[in-house]
Amino acid sequence: MAAIAAIAAIAACRDPQRGEERATEPPIEHALPAPRRPSARFTFEREDAGCFVVGREGERVVHRSSEPRPCPRELAPGDRIRLAGRVCFLASAGRPEALTVCPGELVEVAEAHATMHAGGAPSNALP
Repeated sequence: MAAIAAIAAIAACRDPQRGEERATEPPIEHALPAPRRPSARFTFEREDAGCFVVGREGERVVHRSSEPRPCPRELAPGDRIRLAGRVCFLASAGRPEALTVCPGELVEVAEAHATMHAGGAPSNALP
């Protein structure tokens, strides 16, 4: 019975010896902010000239590959591969999005953009 009383006192934040409330610890002021979703969205898009990595913030294009890249066979003209976190989705007209392999160039450009806007050096930069 004493054990139940002690547990109840602890749960109520009271000192079982005095019957007083214990002081709670102040909040940590130096805690890191919650992670935020990146503002730029990156896609690997097939056009007539080839495939390009395109980054957009809203409707504004913030990045576009200067040279066309080789296109995956499953990417038809007008299709795109969308990077979402650590996975990619194939978006085609008339079909639901499906998981697909992320093109290396797409991941590299998105990571470089995120690092540049976070104020740091790229993770693969030499010291």
